[in-house]
Amino acid sequence: MGYAEVIREGFRVIHRIWQLLLVQLGMVVLSGIGFFVLVGIPLAIAFVLFSIDLTGIAEIGDILRLLKEPSDIISKYFGLVLIVIGGLLMYIVLAATFSIYVFGGSVGVIGKALGDKTMKFSMHTFFSEARRLFLPMLGFIIVVIIMWIATAFILGILGGGIAALVSFAKTYDSVLSLFLRIFFSFILLCGGLVLINTNISLFIYGAAAIVLKDIGGPKSLKDVLYFLRKYFVVCLLLVLSLLLLSLLLLFRFDVFWFAAAFWFLLFLSFIVFFLIEIGAARPIKIAAHYLYDHPPAVWLYIIVSVGYILVSFLLILLGYPFNLIPVVGTILSIPYQIISSAFQTYIGLSIIAALFAYYHSTEILTEPVVETPAPQTPPQDETPQPQSGNDLT
Repeated sequence: MGYAEVIREGFRVIHRIWQLLLVQLGMVVLSGIGFFVLVGIPLAIAFVLFSIDLTGIAEIGDILRLLKEPSDIISKYFGLVLIVIGGLLMYIVLAATFSIYVFGGSVGVIGKALGDKTMKFSMHTFFSEARRLFLPMLGFIIVVIIMWIATAFILGILGGGIAALVSFAKTYDSVLSLFLRIFFSFILLCGGLVLINTNISLFIYGAAAIVLKDIGGPKSLKDVLYFLRKYFVVCLLLVLSLLLLSLLLLFRFDVFWFAAAFWFLLFLSFIVFFLIEIGAARPIKIAAHYLYDHPPAVWLYIIVSVGYILVSFLLILLGYPFNLIPVVGTILSIPYQIISSAFQTYIGLSIIAALFAYYHSTEILTEPVVETPAPQTPPQDETPQPQSGNDLT
C-alpha cells in the first residue's frame, strides 16, 4: 500500500468507529474532574484550614522569591504540603493508569477494525481489548519512559560536553568558539531530532506489534507475581534500600545526593531487568527490526507527524483572532477550543490508524502462511477378497 492509500485507510477506519472519539473526549473530561477533586479541592480546603494569606504571593516575582527557600515554606505549611503532594501523587497514578487503559482499548479497537472491514464500534469490544492489552501496554510504556530518560541523559551529556569544549576554545579564539558553538549546536539539534523520532517510531510500531501480533509483557497478574516470588530476595533488598534512602532524606545526611543517585540507578537497573525478564521489552526489539527492514515506515511517520503539526498550527492561528475581541471573543473561544480539540483528537486517531494499517499491510498480510500437510490415507489393498461360500452359486 502506498502512503496516500494508507492515510485514506486510517481515516476510513476512524470514520467507521467514530465513537472512539467520544471515548477520548470523555477521558479528558474525567481527568479534569479527577484533578479538581484530588488536587483542587484539597488545596482549597488546606488554604481555608491553615488560614493562609495569599496577598503576599499575588505576583509571580513573590512566588519565585518564596521558592528560593522551600524549607521555610515546608516548615510553616507542612500540612498543606502533605495534602497537596498526596493528592497530586494519587492523581498522577490514577490518571496514568486510566490513560493506559483507554489507550489500550483504543488501539485494540483500531486493530480489530483493520482486520474486520465490516466491524462497528461497541463498548464491549473496547473494554475487552482494554483488559487484554492493559498489562502488556503498561510494561511497554514503562520501557519507553526509560528510553526517554536515557535519551535525555545522553543529550544532557552531549550538551555539557559541547559547552565545555566551547568554553575551552573561547580562551584561545572567540571566532573559533562561535563557530564551534553554532556547528555543534546544529549537530546536537539534528541528533536530538533523530533520537526523539526514533523513540516515537519505536513506540508506535511497538504498540502495533502488541496489538496485531499479541506479543508483549505479562498477560496476567500471575506472571508478575511469579517473577516477584522468583526474585523475592532481590525485591526485599530493593525495598530495604529505598527505606534507607528515605531515612537519609529525613535526616538530611551530607551523603544524601550521592546515595540518592546510587539507589536510583540501582532501582532503575532492577526495573529494566524486571521488564526484560517478563518480556515487556520484546516489542521494542520487534519494532527496531521492522524499521530496519521497512525504512518507508519511518518516512510515513515523519509525513503524518509534519501534517499533524501543520494542522495544529493552523487551528491555533485560526483561534488567535478570538483573543483580540474583549468579551465576546472569550465566550466564542470556548466552543472553538472544544471543536478544535475534538478535531485534533480525530486527526491523531487517524494517524495512529494509518500507521497501524501500514504495519498490518507490510508485516501481517505478508507473513507466509504455513500449510499443515493433509493427513495421508493409507493405501488400500486392491487384492480381491475371497468370497464366502454363501456367495457361490
